[in-house]
Amino acid sequence: MTTQAEFDSHSRYVAMRDGVRLAVQVFGPPGFQAAGGPTVVNFTRYGRATPAAVRAAPASETLEFTRHGFAVVSVDVRGTGASFGCRPRGKGREEVRDYAEIFDWIVAQPWSDGRLFCTGVSYGGNASELAQINRHPALVAVAPRFTDFDLYEHLLFPGGVPNHVFAKVWGELTAALDRGDNDDPDLPAAVRQAPQSQSNAFVDGDDGALYRAALADHDGNAGFLELMDGVICRDDLTPPGGASTNLCDLVAELEAGAVPAFHWASWMDAGTAAGAIARFLTVDAPMRIKIGAWNHGARQDGDPYTPRDAPLRPDLPAQVAEIAAFFKAADRSAEPRKSIAYVTLGSDTWRTTDVWPPRHVADRAWRLAPGVLAPEPAPETAATNRLRADLQSGSGATTRWSTQVGREVDYADRAEADRRLLTYTSAPLERDLEVTGTPILTLHAAFSAEDAMVVAYLEDVAPDGRVTYLTEGELRLMHRRVADTPAGYVRPGPNRSFLRKDAAPYTPGVVEPLTFPLLPTSVVFRAGHRIRLALGCADADSFPRLPATGDLEVTVDCGLSRLVLPSAG
Repeated sequence: MTTQAEFDSHSRYVAMRDGVRLAVQVFGPPGFQAAGGPTVVNFTRYGRATPAAVRAAPASETLEFTRHGFAVVSVDVRGTGASFGCRPRGKGREEVRDYAEIFDWIVAQPWSDGRLFCTGVSYGGNASELAQINRHPALVAVAPRFTDFDLYEHLLFPGGVPNHVFAKVWGELTAALDRGDNDDPDLPAAVRQAPQSQSNAFVDGDDGALYRAALADHDGNAGFLELMDGVICRDDLTPPGGASTNLCDLVAELEAGAVPAFHWASWMDAGTAAGAIARFLTVDAPMRIKIGAWNHGARQDGDPYTPRDAPLRPDLPAQVAEIAAFFKAADRSAEPRKSIAYVTLGSDTWRTTDVWPPRHVADRAWRLAPGVLAPEPAPETAATNRLRADLQSGSGATTRWSTQVGREVDYADRAEADRRLLTYTSAPLERDLEVTGTPILTLHAAFSAEDAMVVAYLEDVAPDGRVTYLTEGELRLMHRRVADTPAGYVRPGPNRSFLRKDAAPYTPGVVEPLTFPLLPTSVVFRAGHRIRLALGCADADSFPRLPATGDLEVTVDCGLSRLVLPSAG
């Protein structure tokens, strides 16, 4: 149990340029206020760290940073927690400008030596990366973790399909927080503070009146579910005036303000790994990327080959130690300007590369035949497969699409779920085969409805019949058209803009080629195991029903369809 003697802390309000006051909590090693040192800053939408929360946590990131000699400043962003203001469209440029003013305030304090570092998970990670565009002279380095480089493709609308499990839970969660319902037992533990959390949220000297006034300001916040209502295309998310805070729209600004960055992502967490790789390929800036196999935030081991009760590696203190070491060396590091360290599922092997895809892999094509996945060269077949889609099929409540709202990742054995899908399975492998990179599926198919989705799963079938989920890709038919305009950032597969101008109606019954990427992964298929591609038209646990009413039948032309796997071995 943490004791008060392990850190000093105080809180206050800091006024922004427009008079809006933000609640700021400051932590540091005992006696830090008398000796200047470096500061780690976290901007949060979920309620800033408070002394009670730090003492109650079994492992506290804030406490770990103070143990490494940093002061920590935790900030309720405007319109949240104990901060005043409102959020008419969620995160906006006003909030990003606040980051610079908070930095100005910190470097003016006697306990600051003028060196600032910014980090956070998810929302806070996005904020730490966005902080670079202010080009603040005191910012030395950032460590954005589990961020959404492209909010549309990597989280909210993978393949153009609405991620309704995230929208619903996150919308309800943030609405509860904006009402001050921090003690709601249904909120994820990650955003619940210690007992009596509302009083703990007060800044020093507040008897509750200021906190209640701040909550009254939050009545003007736009609800996330309301903002998402009617969103189908990428441009539906564009705020009035076009002042985007979607990171993939800000490449030039990120490059102009770039400081050394340490990005964390996971093969099993929504599209965070895809975003990290896209950032590596697109943004000309110094960066180290680490892609593991965790749930969102790296609080659980998400490697599908690892027992559910396996200890987390690295644990939270070790994670913070790694980030702290990066911060301390950021202004004098001699490491390569860009690198990706990644784990390979099922092997617990970490590799580091300065190029992507890694040099040791090459594309290998596999052809589809009814029930069969065969490596090329393989005879083409004129056979077709027909599936009457089970639009109630799903992948469970603990998936890559729900982990961002505080859940674990556990797909369990997919053998039963696959009985509802079209499956194409290889012969047992004669030797180990590594797949590292982005699988690309080309599917020639016809659908019986005007609107539908395809979900493609890459799986491992063990000799005993157990089916292990590895990754997946989606595509909504209305977004199948390839864009004529240049892509905004580099990513594998066809250039789809997901803009309204490129959306196209589908004529039922017409066979069309659909080429789309699955999310990247790194995995070793062991000798004796089989590779499986499973195809469906629904995941009721994560996505809405498409079509909204009626039945759906899909016909796959196997002879023209193929799966390309970046492979070694």
